[in-house]
Amino acid sequence: MQMTSNRIERLESALALAEKALTETVHRAGTGYDWNADPDKVTLAQGLAFTAIARAKEGDARFSFLEMVAIELKRATAIHGDMASHHEAYAVIQEELDEYWEMVKLKSSQRDKSAMLTELVQIAAMCNKAAKSLLDRP
Repeated sequence: MQMTSNRIERLESALALAEKALTETVHRAGTGYDWNADPDKVTLAQGLAFTAIARAKEGDARFSFLEMVAIELKRATAIHGDMASHHEAYAVIQEELDEYWEMVKLKSSQRDKSAMLTELVQIAAMCNKAAKSLLDRP
């Protein structure tokens, strides 16, 4: 498969995002950083980077919402594993909803549509993860 210059540029951009996200992750490792609250949005940066890489590798600049949810579900499960309980599932989903709500409360001109979409993808992925744990457990 021959790579076009546009695809190479997308891959380079995606790799730069990934490098930045991984650097931020390494700097916070072992510091007591609150990964659940994630005030610096490091996990958001990780998700955006992994999505950009997946898009660039596929050669398609757009994924459907469900494809983005599948990518996020795979990423989150690789990092955090399965939900330990439905209490954890509720807390994680509520946290993602709260992050989306903070963006919704902004004036339309101040909203970052990409970040809002990422939060919606994360909400859907965590709902999917909770449903999977519900169906997989006796």
